[in-house]
Amino acid sequence: MAKSKHIFVVDTCVLLHDPDCLYKFEDNDIYIPLACIDDLDEIKTRKDTSGWAAREVFRNLDQYDIQQMTKGVVVNDKGGKLFIYNNEAPLTRNEKPAITRVNSDNAIIDSAHSLKASNPKRKVVIVSKDTGLRVRGISWGCLAENYKSDMLSENNLYQGFRIVEIEDNEDWEYLSERQECKIEKLKCAGKLENINPNEFICFRFGNLSVL
Repeated sequence: MAKSKHIFVVDTCVLLHDPDCLYKFEDNDIYIPLACIDDLDEIKTRKDTSGWAAREVFRNLDQYDIQQMTKGVVVNDKGGKLFIYNNEAPLTRNEKPAITRVNSDNAIIDSAHSLKASNPKRKVVIVSKDTGLRVRGISWGCLAENYKSDMLSENNLYQGFRIVEIEDNEDWEYLSERQECKIEKLKCAGKLENINPNEFICFRFGNLSVL
C-alpha cells in the first residue's frame, strides 16, 4: 500500500528565508495561502534581502501556469505539487466576491483546518520559522513544524551569498559604521567559517541589514 502524501501549509517567512523551498518537500503537496501571496506582494518592492527573496519567489512561481496553481502544479521530479490556496468562503452562483486583506497567520491556521477536514486521512502540517505562529497553530489543534531544509546537506552547496544574523549590538555598531570589517573583531566570527572568494554576505540585525 502506497504511503499517503503529506500536506504542508507554508508560511510567508519560510518563502522569504528560502525562495527555493517550493522544490524541497519531495513528493508531498505544498499549499501557499493567498494571504501569503499578499504578504510577498507588499514586501517585493523593498530594497533589502527580504524584497529580493519575495521577488525570487514570484520568479519561481512565474515558471508555471498560474491558472493551474489552484488545482496544483508539479514542481519537482518526485511529483510534489504546489497549490495556491484561497481559504475564503466559496462563492455561490452570481455572487460578487468580497475581496479583503486577510491576516496571513490566521489564514494559515484556517487553511490547515480546512485542508484537514477535506483530507482526513492525510497529515496536514503548518511549516513556519515563526515560533509564535507555530504555538498559535498548535493551540488551535494543528500540527506545526519549523522549516529545517536549510540544515540538510543538499542546501549547504555554495550559492554565492549568505545571510548572517547579528545578535550582539556591539557587532552591529562595528559593521554599520564601516564599509570594510575584520572578521576576527566580530563576536559572531564563528558563523563566518569557510567563506568563499567573492562571496556576498548580508549581515542582518532585526529589521536592519548591511552588506
